[in-house]
Amino acid sequence: MMYPRRALIASLLLAVPRLLPAQDSAPLRLQVRTLTRAMEAGADDGLPVTPATVSLAEATRARLSYRAADAERAYRALLQQDGAMPAHASFGLATLFAQSARYGDAVAWFDSSARHFAAIGDTTGIAEAWLGQGQALLRTRGSDASRAMLTRVQAIAPKDDEWIRGNVACTLLFIRIRAGQPVTNAELVKNRLLGRAASVRAETTCLLAQVEMYEGRGDVTQALAMLDTLAGLQTRARLNNSLSATRQWQGWIMVTQGDYVHARTALDEAVRLGVQAGTLTSAGWANSALAEIARRVGSWSDGARYALRAEQAFTAAEDGAGLASARVQSANVALATGDLARAAHMFADEQAAVLALFPRTAAEVLAARSDIARQAGDFAGARVLLDSADLFVRRFDVKGYANDMEYRRAMMALESHRLPEARRMFASLLARPSLTSPLLRYQALARLAEVDARDGNTASARAALERALAELDRWRTQLQDRQLRLAAAQTRGFDWDPDLGIATVIAAMATRGESEAALALSDARRARVLLEESLRRQMLVGDVPQVARAGTAAAAASAMPKDVAVVSYTTGAGGEPTTIIVVTAAGTTAKVTVPVDSISDVIRRFVAFMDAGHLARQVARRLASVLIDPVLPLLPPSVKRLVIVPDGSLHRLPFAALVLPGDSLLSQRFELVTSPSVEIALHGLARREGGAGVRRNGVLAFGAPAVDVALAGSWPPLPGASSEMRRIESIAAGTDVIEGDAATLASLRSAASRGGPVLHFATHARAMEHSLMSGAMLFAPENGRLREATAPEIAAMSLPFDLVVLSACESGSGSLLSGEGLQGIATAFLEAGARGVLATRWRMADRGSEKFLDVFYESLVRGRDAAGALADARRNAIDAGESPAVWANFELIGDPGVAPQLSAAPLWRRGWPVFVALLCLGGVFYGVRVFVMRMAL
Repeated sequence: MMYPRRALIASLLLAVPRLLPAQDSAPLRLQVRTLTRAMEAGADDGLPVTPATVSLAEATRARLSYRAADAERAYRALLQQDGAMPAHASFGLATLFAQSARYGDAVAWFDSSARHFAAIGDTTGIAEAWLGQGQALLRTRGSDASRAMLTRVQAIAPKDDEWIRGNVACTLLFIRIRAGQPVTNAELVKNRLLGRAASVRAETTCLLAQVEMYEGRGDVTQALAMLDTLAGLQTRARLNNSLSATRQWQGWIMVTQGDYVHARTALDEAVRLGVQAGTLTSAGWANSALAEIARRVGSWSDGARYALRAEQAFTAAEDGAGLASARVQSANVALATGDLARAAHMFADEQAAVLALFPRTAAEVLAARSDIARQAGDFAGARVLLDSADLFVRRFDVKGYANDMEYRRAMMALESHRLPEARRMFASLLARPSLTSPLLRYQALARLAEVDARDGNTASARAALERALAELDRWRTQLQDRQLRLAAAQTRGFDWDPDLGIATVIAAMATRGESEAALALSDARRARVLLEESLRRQMLVGDVPQVARAGTAAAAASAMPKDVAVVSYTTGAGGEPTTIIVVTAAGTTAKVTVPVDSISDVIRRFVAFMDAGHLARQVARRLASVLIDPVLPLLPPSVKRLVIVPDGSLHRLPFAALVLPGDSLLSQRFELVTSPSVEIALHGLARREGGAGVRRNGVLAFGAPAVDVALAGSWPPLPGASSEMRRIESIAAGTDVIEGDAATLASLRSAASRGGPVLHFATHARAMEHSLMSGAMLFAPENGRLREATAPEIAAMSLPFDLVVLSACESGSGSLLSGEGLQGIATAFLEAGARGVLATRWRMADRGSEKFLDVFYESLVRGRDAAGALADARRNAIDAGESPAVWANFELIGDPGVAPQLSAAPLWRRGWPVFVALLCLGGVFYGVRVFVMRMAL
């Protein structure tokens, strides 16, 4: 950049004799400063304004009132005047751009202002312009460039100018603290007083420096308290642009502490204030913080999108510091998704920028690079990088990173099989008073449990894991937002595995014969949001042993129907074993099998084969040999139904297509249901045994929304949807069809709130992996706009149906969250009140499932429950040679005993085509007979 060179030229101009007489610009400067102080105090009315300063005063008022367009227009008009006015106008423009976070423009115009002041011999003006330029350079080029410019300011500024002295003192204080230089309390007080004498804005800079110091030391309480003080000062002075930055900073700190609810509130306010103030970077910083939330909860697609938005905002503002921060966020997202090569490249690219603009953050970048090396098995390289990160922690006095560094060192010891050292380090970390983050406490306790499990001490492992899960539940109760509660078990700070070694603990307990305790701990983290919501809506029966909380698997087994078995899987990552726990009326038993990592690629290939309509029997047999064969010897001969409780990548596996010994399919031998947790399954089975349910007629068939081609976007027409619903109408009595223009979300809310046996959808659905925010279902337009209902919207509705059938593409897919399972449209309907959901795993043809659904509904009408009806439809399709892309696509999720009570449609409706044909033939026969008789007469 040329700005420092231009500033040097301007300084040389001071020594050159003026060709024009020097002009006194002091009255103009005094007017601007007086007006600024008055407006910050809320008392700008009635200030004396001379004819020479009225235009500059109006431009200043517009700037301080955040009327940016008016201010810029007024300042540019003043550039055309004579005398000292162009110097002050260019300074006003530069200040306006800095206020709006247009830092590149600000640096250029401060430089222009300095040259104007030099031309009229105004040394104070040059100093003030260089001061603004130095503050803007802090954002664009970093601390060194800023400090150099401020040093020039000190060399030429009048000693008695408290405005410049206060601003310089507070800005240099900020730079010192960011550089990790020691600062005493006396210096903090002295500099704040200097800033206060200058202006409220200068004082806020001193307070921001203190926040930086407290946060770096890990004193979150003090940092948040100081930010509250700062926010109060900015609110009174109506400094909306600065208040926006303060709220963003509060939100960021809250994110790091796991307080996502208050973080969202602060970030929303930051964006609102930034928009009011016209600040370009408010959205950038807010999106950067939202990217961090998304990354922590495993919503990686959303995290990448937020980080990209942040990069775009900072690029537009030429905010180098913000841009470096946003790019580090993008690298963190890549690391979380397991793209180690890309993450390593991105971190290496940003390290130089971070050192220049955010030197204290270099520790974070080096620690992340250490994580990458450790995951790649390069422990020596990881140790070197972590040692370098420690040096930066000490150099820049960022003690707040100390707990993170200790956790990483403990992880290195654990993964290097140095168990005593790892145990000592995790225990030491948990004993620190500074470890206040519930997230980090949960992670450390879970990893301590893993250490004990690997060392054969399952009693200690169980105790540590129980404490970890209690810590997680304690934190979860603070999260009111559904998406954040869903992702609580998924949340990680920087630990690459959201399962945190829990699979190792469960496997160790199962191996030692502690099956019931293993089941209790394994189920304790499953589908908590769904369970809590179901209990709140009183959808679950009350007299069921709470397996996940009390560990009463024996009592649960005694209440099990003899024809049902619950098969629960617990998986992990990084080579952890898979544990299969089987609950039947005969008891609870467990088997430990191979890590799911060893078959993850096989599962992906198998799903691709199935989606394409090809049953790869060899692959299906291989998967069954790992996941089903160990279960078979544990099942009594009376078992006809398997309730599968999957975990991890097994959520995406179509168990119905697995091949058993003897070449038969699992779905040919057993009726299959998928349940989000063992506890939810037991609630459903208790309802089934208790004979719950009232006979009600009717299916509410909803879909085939009329969508204008101009609005449809990526949604193609669904001509078969209407036919599908009419076929259901011909099978089940009392079916009510809502379609076309009437198929709006508002009409669904109205028609469905009373509930019923079955709610059937024939429409479009969209699911996205690694995103909690992109799943949606299509409805008819409202007010001329395309209407898509998201999963959170659906979950918030009241839909108390026995069964919801989602005849829509990928309606059973979604984002896979540790603990909560596969989250998307299907699970949202369960939260909304449905006892069971029949959903699809992948895309399907518009008319590809008509026969399958016909058999399903006919079985329901005959009195079969949902699981039995699904089994009938599958077996009929298999026997008929239909594609596995159809019969393996549908999956029943939720209550394993849900039994919608339907009655058959009248005979004339069920066979109306034949009935109409017979009537026609009868009419023809009668007409011919009459004609013949008349001819005979």
